[in-house]
Amino acid sequence: MTEQAGNVEQIQAVAEAAPVAWVKTELARNPQRPYPMDFIESIFTDFSEIHGDRAFGDDAAMACGMARFHGEEVMVIGNLKGRTVKERIERKFGSPDPEGYRKPLRAM
Repeated sequence: MTEQAGNVEQIQAVAEAAPVAWVKTELARNPQRPYPMDFIESIFTDFSEIHGDRAFGDDAAMACGMARFHGEEVMVIGNLKGRTVKERIERKFGSPDPEGYRKPLRAM
């Protein structure tokens, strides 16, 4: 009898957690959520993006550059998807090519 009561409590816990998990999923999929460039522009000063990996080309899906955070120079790296359909196609829906991975390696 106590096993069944424990199972019922587990099922209730899962049922109650499901809406919370769905709310988190909806927030993650919200098209108005902030993207990496929004954070970079609001948190850092003097952001200077670098382009290209010096071997093949530039990948628009990766943003990389130097910026200042409270006066200290820092390296900023972000994966960009784009907001509009045109931007998303240009940035390959946030899927970097090999040169996109080499760009931050070059800067580090």
